[in-house]
Amino acid sequence: MTDDASLPSTESPVVLVVEDDSILRDLLVEVVTGMGAVVHSEDTVDNGFRALQDHPELNLVITDVVTPGSLNGWELAQEVHEHHPGVPVLI
Repeated sequence: MTDDASLPSTESPVVLVVEDDSILRDLLVEVVTGMGAVVHSEDTVDNGFRALQDHPELNLVITDVVTPGSLNGWELAQEVHEHHPGVPVLI
């Protein structure tokens, strides 16, 4: 009998992209989607923070440092680290 934990996951990774520049955001979404991931994208860290709460299945967060709103990318990374410690953040 095979242990399911040793089998590679067939589920697509789920990535959150937070970038206020629409051209860069669209490019990141296209590239990451092309790699087989399910992508959620937001234009501010405030919206990214809400998406983080709405999508606990996230496997990776990619964020800009400076976006409009009350939070910045470093603060979003800290929230991810505190509430989803296994989720890496690319800033």
